[in-house]
Amino acid sequence: MMGDFTLAFSAAGGTVNRHIQIVAPPQGERGVFAGKDITGAELAAEPLVRVPASLVITAAVAGCSDIVTQCCAEVSDSPASDTVLLALFLLTEKARGAESQWQWYLDALPRAGVNALHFDERDMNALTGTPLGRAVEAKLRQLRRQYSCFMATLERWKQSTGVDGSVSFEMYKWAH
Repeated sequence: MMGDFTLAFSAAGGTVNRHIQIVAPPQGERGVFAGKDITGAELAAEPLVRVPASLVITAAVAGCSDIVTQCCAEVSDSPASDTVLLALFLLTEKARGAESQWQWYLDALPRAGVNALHFDERDMNALTGTPLGRAVEAKLRQLRRQYSCFMATLERWKQSTGVDGSVSFEMYKWAH
């Protein structure tokens, strides 16, 4: 998996400082580590990472996707935020699987959410009555409202394209 990422990144002209290692430990998540302290002079001579513009997913890139555009048309009361554009793009590209030109990148992302939006019931109960608990509940309500606007369009897209990856609410939440 990291081999695909490294190959695609290098093929597009991306570079990583010789003292940096990108690793995928057996537990499944990824990490970036420096093999030694890197001085300011070394950084001036060789940046930590150089990411070519062709590998940067922006709201403008996301907005060029037909399915993202169709989903955003379902929310006519205001333009979709950059966050919504990017989340829809990640969701639909992840669902495409091997058909996505971004699979190498998507496979390098964490597989599961790592913030309070992804807490289980026991952890959420521990937040009851706290400012964080209220904020998480409000954000989940917002995401559910958004997703309800897109759900039918996403399902029609899946059926018409033969995409078999998930476009569930859980995956929409992951994309955030």
